[in-house]
Formats: sequence, structure tokens, C-alpha cells
Amino acid sequence: MIKVCVINKEGTIIAEAAGTKEVNLPVSRTYEEGDRVVFLADETPAFYVFQADDALGEALVYVTGEVSYEIPFGEKKVCYSPKIFSGESHLITARKAREWEYESYRKLPCSDLGLFEDILTPLPLKIHGLIYREIILLPKWFCNL
Repeated sequence: MIKVCVINKEGTIIAEAAGTKEVNLPVSRTYEEGDRVVFLADETPAFYVFQADDALGEALVYVTGEVSYEIPFGEKKVCYSPKIFSGESHLITARKAREWEYESYRKLPCSDLGLFEDILTPLPLKIHGLIYREIILLPKWFCNL
């Protein structure tokens, strides 16, 4: 079971959706400061593909428990497109990652969800079946410097 919900700063659930393989959560509301997206999955630890906004790309996330993503405002939103998290219509998606998605070669620390602080569970660096260390997700713009 996969569950996604939007919670405001008081802790009230604004919108929520659940599914067995994939979740699509439409949110018809303007985000306010303090809002966050919470992602829960029964099957952990595992890789999931998470998209916090339809104007934002998908991110491969290694989930070990509850993932809480705070909607960026002010200085934290500067590195994104102005379209992200704006307006009254949003779509949040989540699904379990397919094996080829997490086994293929890629820039591991680069993610569309990366921000200035550690907001997501770090990904383990796995080489030849051994976990060497954990890495923190970085913003995509930072990876392209």
C-alpha cells in the first residue's frame, strides 16, 4: 500500500490518496507556507518514484519510513521554475520503482526534490552488493554546475 497526503502547518490533512501500485493525488488548493507532502509505504526499505508537483520531474527516493517533503517558499523556492507549487491545481504521484530504474547507471545524488537541507532519506551507495556509505540528494541545478 502506498499513501500520499498533503498536511498543513497545523497538522490537518488537506488531501490524501492511497493505492496498491501507484498513487495520483490531485490537489485543488493554493499551497501555503508550512504545507508538506507526506509519503508512506508498507513495503520498506525500497526505492520509489515520487513527483511532488506536476511541474517538477520525478525523483528516485530510497524509502526507509515516512518521507515528509516541505513545500518550498521564499529563498528555498528560488532554484526552481516559478511554475512549481504555484496556482490552485497540483498533481502528486508516487509508485514503486521498477528494478531497471534503481539498478541502472545515473548521477545518484542528483534529484528534482533536492533542496538546501536534508529533507529526504539519504540513498545508500551500493557497489557489488555492499553498502559503502549514504549520499544526500542535491538539487539538479547544483549537479549541472
